[in-house]
Amino acid sequence: MSVDELEQPILGKYRVISSITAESSVFTYIANSNIKTVFVRAISATHPDFNPAYLVACLREFEISNQLAGNTGLVSVLEYGSSDDTHYFIYEFIEGGSLHEQIAISRNRPLNNQTIGAVGRDVCNALEVLHSNGLFHGDLNPKNILYNKSKQAFLKSYGTSAIAAEDEDKLGCDIYALGAILYKMATCQQYRPGKSQPALLLNRNLTPALSTIISATLNEFGEKRYYNLALLQEHFGLAIDPDISPEHLLEQLVKPALPEIVLEPLAPEIEESSAEEVVEPELEAEVESSAEEVVELELEAEIESSAEEVVELELEAEIESAAEEVVEPELEAEVESAAEEVVELELEAEVEAAEE
Repeated sequence: MSVDELEQPILGKYRVISSITAESSVFTYIANSNIKTVFVRAISATHPDFNPAYLVACLREFEISNQLAGNTGLVSVLEYGSSDDTHYFIYEFIEGGSLHEQIAISRNRPLNNQTIGAVGRDVCNALEVLHSNGLFHGDLNPKNILYNKSKQAFLKSYGTSAIAAEDEDKLGCDIYALGAILYKMATCQQYRPGKSQPALLLNRNLTPALSTIISATLNEFGEKRYYNLALLQEHFGLAIDPDISPEHLLEQLVKPALPEIVLEPLAPEIEESSAEEVVEPELEAEVESSAEEVVELELEAEIESSAEEVVELELEAEIESAAEEVVEPELEAEVESAAEEVVELELEAEVEAAEE
């Protein structure tokens, strides 16, 4: 979108002064309101090359800027708004240009020690703001470092920052990236691990201290490197002093000791007590279960015994009843037979008496 296309003020109050860049769906401008000059980034959501991820990064930068408002060293995102499918981000205007532009203007001439040390110190301050809030930049390069008129350096494009927490590797990546930038400023060459020469061999104007700092940020001394930004900031304060020896700096680069974790065994009484507390409920449950089983078995046995007794009694009664049924007919027969014998005897006696 050209300046002519923006007839109305952006977000109703920022009038475009000049257009800076137009790259795919992203357009940048310098604009002003009645009170200040600002930098504007416009993202067209209807452009064929629209990148949603880039929009998300800018929105995150706006969010982080609001959370860290008032912290120096980071370019502030002042405002966000949208209109007609275009998203507008209003930034603090940093007038001095970028470090990338300054390196290009130097035309392969290394920057002086004071400039290198000042940039290192300012970037450290800005990174400390991010790191102390659990973030790391993750995209540190000369284009993302801006200067103001006082030659103070500011960090921009921190929307890709991610939560670092206690991840030393991620925080170390920012320090390493800063080292690569300082190496480029000091030598006009891109740093290549294992191939590049120490900065002091390519730029004899460097102080030994500054050369040592650059090498330490690039992990060229093994574990003798920077594990936190506070010490690096302190060393940048000594960087341009030609009398500071590298040994003095290196002896302070000590890897922090991991906190010792002491595992104290539990007191025997506590262990026994804890064990008893666990065992007793289990034992009580087992005893109760066993008792229930015993009662059930005894009950079953009683029931079976009672049943057997009932059966035996019924059987005896049946036998007695059957016996009685058998005995009664036999007894009746015997009685009848005896009666007949008595009658016969009486009859015989009567006959005998009559004969006489």
